Amino acid sequence: YDRQTESWWQQFTGEAIVGELAGWKLKQVPSRIVSWKSFKDRHPNAEVLSRETGHQRNYGQNPYVGYDDVSGRPFALFGAPTDPRHAPMARIVGVVADDDRDHVMLTDLQLTGSLMATLGDQRIVYFWAPHVASALDRANIATSKDIGTTAVYVATVADRPLEFKQSEPGRFIDQQTGSTWNASGQAISGPLSGTRLQPLPHIDTFWFAWSIFMP
Repeated sequence: YDRQTESWWQQFTGEAIVGELAGWKLKQVPSRIVSWKSFKDRHPNAEVLSRETGHQRNYGQNPYVGYDDVSGRPFALFGAPTDPRHAPMARIVGVVADDDRDHVMLTDLQLTGSLMATLGDQRIVYFWAPHVASALDRANIATSKDIGTTAVYVATVADRPLEFKQSEPGRFIDQQTGSTWNASGQAISGPLSGTRLQPLPHIDTFWFAWSIFMP
């Protein structure tokens, strides 16, 4: 809830559902889950939150061991029926813009590294790169399985549509100019070197949650 009006907000959609601000939506900003090493290498002088909070808490410990097992089920508190098109605990990458929405299965994205799609009237691209541990696999998060990091971008530069394919894990080449891009949406070599793709707000979640909020 917000402290000014005590309206209640839905975490998944950012919409106020009860109270004075009911019906209003917060603006979602693009964000990614990346490994600490990747972030530290790219931003060596950045400030980070301290783990010295005054409370005894092992932030590297997962209390929900095995929760992201694709053969599992949602928490018992989730009482709604699940959409049978995919396993409830299958991971998806979803993106919403106004009334348009799109999603891909994480397993499909992992196989190819990148996937092209259309969202409304614009071409978009999904990127995947390895080396990010699941927070919901093993008790010790650092030893959990690698689920990687995802990103979604507008696949256009200066009104020029681009088509992307993975060249190696975490690296992508556009077919129009042969420039090489990283998972952060930056061209790191080629004619478009230094150019950045426009990121789109996206979400990494489970199929059961996406199918409920985005039926």
